[in-house]
Amino acid sequence: MNRTRLFAIVICASIVACIFWVGRKTSAFEPRPAAANAPAKGNAAETNESSLSQAALKRLKPEAASRVAELNAMLNQRGNDKQRTALLEQLSFVYDSLGEYGLSGLYAERLAEATNNTGTWFVAATQFTNALQFAQSESEKGFYISGGKKSARRVLAAEPENLKAKNLLAECIISESDDSIMTVIPMLKAIEAKDSNNRQALHNLAMLSRKSGQTDKAIKRFTKLTKLEPLNAEYHFSLAELLEETGDKKGASDSYKKCLPLMKDGPEKKTIEKKVLELQP
Repeated sequence: MNRTRLFAIVICASIVACIFWVGRKTSAFEPRPAAANAPAKGNAAETNESSLSQAALKRLKPEAASRVAELNAMLNQRGNDKQRTALLEQLSFVYDSLGEYGLSGLYAERLAEATNNTGTWFVAATQFTNALQFAQSESEKGFYISGGKKSARRVLAAEPENLKAKNLLAECIISESDDSIMTVIPMLKAIEAKDSNNRQALHNLAMLSRKSGQTDKAIKRFTKLTKLEPLNAEYHFSLAELLEETGDKKGASDSYKKCLPLMKDGPEKKTIEKKVLELQP
């Protein structure tokens, strides 16, 4: 899913300017496609900073790879604490801007450990959770889940009623295994009870309802989400799929149509245009 960038640390103007010209092989501001297949199996211990960095370098444009290498070299020179903190901030921001959310989370986590700043722990939790959909192996997925849970729990230790952190923790637990789902539902319903319009909780509960075959509940929640966020193409698409599954061709067609003006031109949009035509009476 596409989330709003939450990295709010101010860095020097030269680094900000740099982001506008260094980019990924696809585009600096195009999200990296989620893993098409189930992540390959592997042990969580197999994924670390080195393996993530090596994989990222293969995806980055030469200019971006060079800039990242330069920042890492500066960090490895072991300057004073203030210099290292600034470099950790910069690396997390740069990786976030390049769509490398796992590495952004990793450097935010290191920064949070150095500063014990709750806001930075929240950034780390957010970035690790963002990275889950791009995991290329079970090892990588486990690495992000572990980092996300740790970071979210550090936020909750300081702010027990932080609903956003609770949602992030829930997402990590949901991603961990099907056996963990039942432990998450009470947490999400408690969030919903405090904030009936909480988008993250509604989305997580809708996805869990869909996964467990409770289509009516999933439709109800996605319908509410489309009203709360009418410009969110993902919500309209999920609702359309569910309505199509129930045989409601008109409802599905209407929801698919609402996706179209919210999408960029491309194969996904063409597929939905074709779907709308197929559902016409």
